[in-house]
Amino acid sequence: MYWGVGGRWGYDVAIPVQNGKPVFNPSKATTILLAIILALPILLILGRMEVFATKLPSWFFQTGLWGEYVLSFC
Repeated sequence: MYWGVGGRWGYDVAIPVQNGKPVFNPSKATTILLAIILALPILLILGRMEVFATKLPSWFFQTGLWGEYVLSFC
């Protein structure tokens, strides 16, 4: 999220460089999307453990977790 909102600290170390130029240049939108995708399983696990109060049924979290398992192994 930090890089998605314009932060630059650590950017030079995290992005691989070849011949003095970055191998790829992630956009702010892709950085934020990736942060959300990585946070989703954490939120699903916490919801399944009933760590935070929610009106969503437990099957919602269980189905979401199974979906994450399937996507991670594809």
